Amino acid sequence: ACTHSNVAEGVEGLVCERPPGSDVLAAAVCDTYPELATPWLHRWTALSISKCGDFDVCHCNKDCGDLENWKLSGTIVVRPPLSTSGEVDPTCDAFMPTTPTPPAINVEESH
Repeated sequence: ACTHSNVAEGVEGLVCERPPGSDVLAAAVCDTYPELATPWLHRWTALSISKCGDFDVCHCNKDCGDLENWKLSGTIVVRPPLSTSGEVDPTCDAFMPTTPTPPAINVEESH
């Protein structure tokens, strides 16, 4: 859905917005330039994702107002850290390891 998606919730460091009053299918206009731009490589260094999930990465090289020029260039997979000293975002709960519930023990008094 590179032709009409918003920047995902939890992604910081990119500023992309649809023009005011435009419909949901209008192309978002991004004004966050890469730190490095060559014909074969664009690199953004101040990006972060604070949610867990699979995030499609879309990119446009030129004429980005034309929706057909936005292409899927990859997917970033974000999972919770193996150890954490703080709060983990609730979107990460599905990926957290679980401990099986021990079986119930029925203890009866003997006479």
